[in-house]
Amino acid sequence: MKLILMSSLQALLGVGGMAMLTNALGGKATSAMQIVYALASPFGIAGIALMLTAGVVMFIIFTYAKLSAFVPISTAAAFLFTVLVSVLYQGEKLSLSLVLGMAMILGGIVVVSKS
Repeated sequence: MKLILMSSLQALLGVGGMAMLTNALGGKATSAMQIVYALASPFGIAGIALMLTAGVVMFIIFTYAKLSAFVPISTAAAFLFTVLVSVLYQGEKLSLSLVLGMAMILGGIVVVSKS
């Protein structure tokens, strides 16, 4: 259970950081200076902080978890959080196949965490 919670936290921080960085860049950064300005913005700084925190959580997980369990759980959780962020903040629509796939991923997390 600890591995699922910590992996989910790591994934949530990573996805949140990427969402913040995407917001900061706004799809408009075409030069190195625009990227620097975007990264120095409040969303850019928050995104960097979240990504760094996700890295720290990942290193903590490595102190007690098997890589073969952590990576699949973290990857699956990142996918689920990415879909959630896309639906809530970008207005994307859920399809039946996506919902079924997400349910299978959740089932896979449970199976992998038991090994």
